[in-house]
Amino acid sequence: MAAVNSREKLEQELRFLKESFDAEVISKDEYERGKGRVEVKLKEFDTSSKTPDKQDEINTEEIKEEPEQKEEQKSEPKEEIKEEKKEEKPEPKKKDEEKSEDFDRKEKKETVEKKEKPEKTVSEDGDTDEEEQETGKKNGRFWTYFWAILVLIVLLFGAYVFLSRQAGTNGRGWKNIYSSDNATFLCISDSDCAQTGKIGKCVNPSTKDAKCEFKDIEPLKVIVVNAKECFNCDLSRVLSILNDWVGPVEAVEVDYQSEQGKELLKNFNVEILPYYIVDEKIAQRGTFAQYARAFSAKNNSYILSEGVASPSFYYKREEIKNKLDFFVIKDDSSGIRAEKNLEEFLANFPEVKFEKHFSDSALSKELKIKSFPSFVVNNRVRFSGVYPAETIKENFCKANELEECSRTLTKSLI
Repeated sequence: MAAVNSREKLEQELRFLKESFDAEVISKDEYERGKGRVEVKLKEFDTSSKTPDKQDEINTEEIKEEPEQKEEQKSEPKEEIKEEKKEEKPEPKKKDEEKSEDFDRKEKKETVEKKEKPEKTVSEDGDTDEEEQETGKKNGRFWTYFWAILVLIVLLFGAYVFLSRQAGTNGRGWKNIYSSDNATFLCISDSDCAQTGKIGKCVNPSTKDAKCEFKDIEPLKVIVVNAKECFNCDLSRVLSILNDWVGPVEAVEVDYQSEQGKELLKNFNVEILPYYIVDEKIAQRGTFAQYARAFSAKNNSYILSEGVASPSFYYKREEIKNKLDFFVIKDDSSGIRAEKNLEEFLANFPEVKFEKHFSDSALSKELKIKSFPSFVVNNRVRFSGVYPAETIKENFCKANELEECSRTLTKSLI
């Protein structure tokens, strides 16, 4: 049984060497040396297993002799057999002999165990195979821990930057979260002094005595010149953007046909609505510098750019009922898709006065259309994008009253 276990261990060691080599834990030279050593032991094991043990020979001779003795015993009278049995009774072994036999068995067992243990091979640098394998494992663990720690550092740094921005820090480790008694912290500009609902100013910037001072923010006044008949002139989106940029705003909507509206249109030379006129105090807001490009100074006020305001109503143009103009870039994929969705609408509204214009046409330049595809309803109201037939119908029918407006068209894009 011990011999079988010994061979299995050698074969297992050979498989382990192969797996270590395949996993690049040991080199090819180390693998070849270890493989050769194990194969030599396997050959030695096979050779030794063929030589019978002396003890086995003795046992075999004893077994052969026993039948002959039994035959002799059968031929003699019963009384003689009994006497012989008494004479042949083995004498009890002495304690010294038993101890000697136990010692011999232990010695044999230790010899077998020594043979079963694989010899350690020593490499050129003086390390054994086991030491080299242990070194390889340690190196693997080192790099695993190294990369894990590196990733953890990057994650912690990213979390710090994110939380600092959320909390109002300036990214340099200087805190911008301030107490009610205006506690002082480092700052280099007004933009570093940010607090919800307050205006921050950096005093003695970029010095040891730098500090932030705050004042309660008053709602910023914004006048919006708009048209009631414009179905695509909702103010909520733009006012929300302004509130995020510079704090609370107070909007006052003025109709373009009122006396105040006409005066504002004239003074500011307004071309398209809605038109946002912001109080000049916006420049005092600490965050204004970040969004200054979206505004232009005019008549002691700041005008929100068309790119942000997204004006949609050409109030100077004559209204033409049941008219739809379509503006598109030639051979543009979005324009082709928008036109396919438009076909169902046109098929259901035969009375519509429809015209198609390319981006380089005179009308596109006159209306300063920069987003394509776009639609203009009744020569005045513009909306842009790719829409299903039902949405085009809804927008058109907000400015026109036709029997076809009661129909339901396709609500999904083609």
